[in-house]
Amino acid sequence: MGEKNTVISHKRLRIAGFIILFAIWVGSAYWAYSQKEKTLRIHVTMSAWQSGFIQLFADAGQGFSENLSAAHKFIGNGLPSDYSFSFKIHKDISALRLDPINTQGMIRISRIRVSWQGREYVFKGKDLEKWQTINEIVKKSYSETDGITFDSTGIDPQMMIRLPLSYSPWKYIFLFIAEQWLFIILGMFFIFLGIREKAEQCQTQKIFYDHLVAAACPVFLFWILYHSALNGWWLYDDPCHLVYVLKNGLFSAFYAPDKGFSYANFTPMEPLSLGIDFHISGFDPKGFYWHQLLSFSGAVLAGYILLSRFFSPLFSSFILSLFVTSQPSCDAVFTLMVRHYVEGLMFTLISIHLFAAALEKKQLKWAYIGAFFYLSACLSKELYVPLVVILLFFPEISINIRSRLKFLYPYFGVILIYIIWRLYMLRPQALISGYSHVSTGLNDFLSLHISMVNLMGRRFIITCFLSLIFLLKIRKRSLKKNMTLLVFAICCLLPIVPVISILSSRYLFVFSFLLCVCAGLSLQHIAEWSWIKPYRNIVVSFIGITLILINSFSVQNIISNSWTVWDRMKAEGNFLLHHHDSDIMLLTEFGHCYEAFYELRKEILRLPPGPSYCRGGDEICTYLHPDKKLYKYNGEQFILYDKTLADKSNPEEWGQRKEMSVDISYKNEFIEWQFGPYSQGTYMLFAKIEELGNLPFLPLQRRGKTKYKIDMNNVYFIVKYQSSEGWETYSPRLKFDMDDSKMEGRIRWSRTDNK
Repeated sequence: MGEKNTVISHKRLRIAGFIILFAIWVGSAYWAYSQKEKTLRIHVTMSAWQSGFIQLFADAGQGFSENLSAAHKFIGNGLPSDYSFSFKIHKDISALRLDPINTQGMIRISRIRVSWQGREYVFKGKDLEKWQTINEIVKKSYSETDGITFDSTGIDPQMMIRLPLSYSPWKYIFLFIAEQWLFIILGMFFIFLGIREKAEQCQTQKIFYDHLVAAACPVFLFWILYHSALNGWWLYDDPCHLVYVLKNGLFSAFYAPDKGFSYANFTPMEPLSLGIDFHISGFDPKGFYWHQLLSFSGAVLAGYILLSRFFSPLFSSFILSLFVTSQPSCDAVFTLMVRHYVEGLMFTLISIHLFAAALEKKQLKWAYIGAFFYLSACLSKELYVPLVVILLFFPEISINIRSRLKFLYPYFGVILIYIIWRLYMLRPQALISGYSHVSTGLNDFLSLHISMVNLMGRRFIITCFLSLIFLLKIRKRSLKKNMTLLVFAICCLLPIVPVISILSSRYLFVFSFLLCVCAGLSLQHIAEWSWIKPYRNIVVSFIGITLILINSFSVQNIISNSWTVWDRMKAEGNFLLHHHDSDIMLLTEFGHCYEAFYELRKEILRLPPGPSYCRGGDEICTYLHPDKKLYKYNGEQFILYDKTLADKSNPEEWGQRKEMSVDISYKNEFIEWQFGPYSQGTYMLFAKIEELGNLPFLPLQRRGKTKYKIDMNNVYFIVKYQSSEGWETYSPRLKFDMDDSKMEGRIRWSRTDNK
C-alpha cells in the first residue's frame, strides 16, 4: 500500500511539475512577444516631387502628440515609395493623422494600409477620400490606379481619419498563440523529456521515442529561430566568394595555388559548397540559405548521435538547444561565408562517432570512413585539424591509448596528406597559421574574456557559471582524466590564439559548442545531487528551459535588430546591381566586397556598367568624387547627398590642425606603421589602393604590422585621429617615397599644433 501511495505521489509531482514548467515556458514566451510585437502598423505608398518629411500620428485618448508619432525623410523624385510606421500601443485608438509633407508642393498617395491586431484596413482608390484634408492641403486629381494627387499649400498639411481601433487583450493572446504555437509545442516536448526521464535511465536505457523527440527538439528550435534566413542576402564576404566561384569554378581551390581561395587559409571545401549552390540555384540567395540551414540541421543531428553515446536524451537535447541559441550559431546561420565552419563541425562530429564505432566493433573499416570525414573537416577549416590529438585521449571508451593507435593510422595518414597539400597550396610560413601577419599582444590576452562576452552576449556569462559546477566536480577526479580535459581545452583554444586581436564570433563557433557540452555535464552533475532527488526532474528541467528561453529571446532580439543592417546591405547591393546611371555613386558605411557586384552585374546580369560606390566617410567621398552625384540610403529609399565638404580640397581642413606624426614603411610585402604622439584615443587610416579600391577609415592600433602585396606607387593614405574629448585631426594625402629597385618605401610626416 505504501509503495502504491509513493507511485501516486510521484505521478502527482510530475503532473504538477509539468504544469508549472509549461506555465513558465508559455508565460516567458508571451512576455517576450509583448515586448517586441508592434500592435499598430501603417504602410503608406506615396510619390512626391519635393523632398521633405512624412509623419504619422496616433490618438490613443490624449490627442495627437510627438510622443506617439513616427517620421521618415524622403527625396522628391516623383517615384512611388513605401513608408512604414509601427507602434506598440495597448490602448484603444480613436484616430490617425498623416502629415504627408512639410513643405509646399505636389504629392500623390496611392494606398494606405493599416494593420491592427491581425485585422487590416486598406484605403486605395475612392477609399482614400475617407481621409479628411484638414489643413493646408487640397485635392487636385483622382485616378483609380494611381490614387489621389494633392497640392500642399503650406508647410504643415494634414490628413486625418477617425478609425476606432479597440484594443482587446484576448485578441492579443490569440495572435500570440497563432504566431507562436510551434514554440509553445516545442516547450511541451522539452518538458515532456524532463518529466518522463527517470534518474536510473540517465546513462543506460535507450528509448526510441525519447531519442526521436530529443533529437527533434533542437532541430525544430533551430528552424523556428532561423527560418527567416531564407530571405537573406549576400552579406560581408559572400559576394566576393561568389565571384571566385564564377571565375575559377568548383575545384580550383583544391589544386591551383595561383587560384587559391585565400592566401591565409586552405579551405577549398567552402568554394566547392557554394559552387554547388550556384550551379543549382544560380544567383538566387534563397537556394544558398536553404543549403546553409540544412547543413546546420545536419550538424545538430550529427551532434545528437554522438552526444547520445554519453548523455541521456534530455541532456543531449539541452546541450544542442543551448548551442543552437548561442551568438556564434546565430551569426553562422546568416552569413554564407561561415558555412565551412558549420560543415566542418558536422564532418568532425561524424568522424568522432565513426572512430568510436571502430573501437567498439574493433573494425578498421569504420576508422577509414571516419578518416575521410576528418579530411573533409580539415579541408573545410584548419580549426578541426587538432581532432586527431583529441581522439588519442577520447574518454569513455574502454580501450587504452596503445591499442587505439592502429585505429588512428588512417587519421595520421590524413594529417600527412593535409600537411603536404597545405604546403603546396600556401607558402611554408602559413603551415602553422595563416595569420602570421596579425600581431597579438599581452593586452589582447588580458582582455580576451571581455571580447568573448561582447561577441557571445552577456548570457554567455550564465553558461560559464553553469560550466563552473562541472569544473568544481573534476577537481576530485584522477590526474589522468583531468589531463584528458586539459588536452581538450588546449586543442580548442590553440586555434584561437593567432586571431585574438581580431576576434570575431565565427572563431568562437567550436568553443561555443564545447562550452555547451560543459554546461550539459554540469547539469548532469546537478541531477546527481542527493538532496534534490525527489524534485530532480523538475529542477533539471527548470534550469534547462530557463537557459534555452533566455538564449532564444536574446537571439530573436539580435535577429530583429540585425535585419535593419541586412536590409540596408540588400538595398545597396540591388542598387549597384540594377541601377542604370553610371554617373551615380553610392555613399555607404559598409562596402566590404561591394566591388564584387560590378563583376556579378557584368557576368551574370549582362548589364553595362552602372553606379559605383564609395566608403570611408562623407568627407572622403566628397573629396574623392566632387563631380559625382552621391546617393545615400536612408532606410526607405536612396536620397541625394548634400556635399557640404566638396570645397575642402585639403584633408587637413576636415578637422583641427593638432599635433600629429605618421611613420609608415613598406618592405618585403609587409606594411609597418607607428602613429603619434597620443597614447589615448583612436587612430584611423584611409587608403586609396588601385587594386582594392577605397579602404575606409579603419581603426588601427598606434603601432602595428600587416602583410599586403600591392604596388605602393599607386597608393596614398590619410590618417585620422579622434581624441577621447571628441575633437578630430587629419593628415594630408601621404604617398610612399619608393625605391623601385628594392620595392621598398617609407612615409615620414609630422605636424605641430596649428601648423
